[in-house]
This record gives sequence, C-alpha cells and structure tokens, in this order.
Amino acid sequence: MKLDPGRDETTLDDAIAAVRDDEAPAAVAETAAARVWKRLAPHASPDAVRLEAIRGCADVVALLPAYRRGELKAARAWLVEDHLRECAACRAALREPGGRRLAILPWRPASPQAQPRARRFGRRAVAASLLLAAGLCAWARLSP
Repeated sequence: MKLDPGRDETTLDDAIAAVRDDEAPAAVAETAAARVWKRLAPHASPDAVRLEAIRGCADVVALLPAYRRGELKAARAWLVEDHLRECAACRAALREPGGRRLAILPWRPASPQAQPRARRFGRRAVAASLLLAAGLCAWARLSP
C-alpha cells in the first residue's frame, strides 16, 4: 500500500547505499581531527605511549619488581598477568627467591562434582539409550 501515489519509493538498500557513499569534505574531516588531537594531546604524547607499551618478555621482566610490590596500575597488572599465564620463562622469573608466587594454577580436568547437573544427566541419558537399543536388538533377534 502506498501512502502517496505520486511519490517515488526508495528501498532500504538505496537509503543504506546513500548513507554509506556520503563523505564529509576533506576540510571538515581535518578540522575535526585537529579538535580531537587538541583534546587528547595533553593526556598522551607519542613518547609516553612508547614507554607504556609492553613489547615482550624483557619488558614484563622489567615490570616484575613493581608487580610484586603492587605498584602497577590495574590495566598494566592485567597485561602482566595475562603474559605470565602464557610464558613459562617469565613465570619462572617471577618465582625467583624473594618474589611472591602468582596464583596461576595449572590446568586440570574438572571433577565430576564440578560438572553442571545437565551435563551429568546427558551422559546418563546416552547410557540409557544405548542399553535400550541393545535390549531392543536382542529382543528382535530372539523373537520368532
């Protein structure tokens, strides 16, 4: 049903294409980028970003004393902990004498008590189905 018979209908695809193809003039984009940089520049300089980056094991080992003392920011401590979960050499460096042990537990399979109830029920259902199928096969074979 058309609301206005004289009006051309535009499809949703045409509207999406028009929005996608719409570009801001270069001058407008440049002024917006300058405004954003002006707001961000006092908070982060490129040199500070380079100093804050963790580029590998050497950087993590350098941060371990501060990590042990609890002086790292939360985000940086999470990055160090994430690296420690993956790197055995850095975990060994953390465990050197005088350092505290990180609470990273080795992987082990879950005990049956820790499994969800639905999962335990599913195993029982499969076992019951197999027993039922075996019984039906035996009954079909023995019946005349």
